[in-house]
Amino acid sequence: MRNFIRIILLLCLFSIHLHAQNTDMRAGTADQRAFMLAGGIFITDLSELNAHVSSFGNTSGFSSQWFLSGLHLIWPTATKYYEWKGMLGFDVFIPQLINAGDTAQFTLRGWHFMSSLFAKDLFRRNTKLAFEIAPGIEWGKAKLRMELPGSEFRYSNVFIAPFARMEFRYIIKRVAIGIRACYRFDLTDPLWREKTGGIYSFGKTRFAGPGVQLFIGLGRAS
Repeated sequence: MRNFIRIILLLCLFSIHLHAQNTDMRAGTADQRAFMLAGGIFITDLSELNAHVSSFGNTSGFSSQWFLSGLHLIWPTATKYYEWKGMLGFDVFIPQLINAGDTAQFTLRGWHFMSSLFAKDLFRRNTKLAFEIAPGIEWGKAKLRMELPGSEFRYSNVFIAPFARMEFRYIIKRVAIGIRACYRFDLTDPLWREKTGGIYSFGKTRFAGPGVQLFIGLGRAS
């Protein structure tokens, strides 16, 4: 799985680099470039995971609203006949820590990488405003750590999720701000897998659902 993720990442980076070499830009098309800090929330169903966690003690479990932060790059390129709207993003999920009863402690953390190469800009000829709709794909990993007196167990859940995004950006001078709404569809095995020979089961979790992110950073309109 690690090698697969590395291959996909290299292919995405190579595709954007390849199209950036063509300087025959389409006339009359407004483009934006931006490098932005991102913060947002990802909502997913953790009910089955929480049911297993709650069996260790009195706890409501992890929040289904998972906060995240990261860096995102917007780099559109075009030729005489085609237009590409490249988007790459990497986010870290803010860790959640809970205590179950008097002895068990659980930590949930993770990361994901987002990529999207095709977008339709509804404000195509406006240099400062962009309103895009696009498909994409993301992949990442959620990590669960359980600590008991004298022992520690680690689990992971790798996911690959196609998504649809709707994004608004505004650039004034060199400052870019924006907001993105998206919905993910997890296609992978939802089982939590032991990393340290754990003897406990935590059921299934699919990392599908809606998300919203806010952006601010450096930008340029042309």
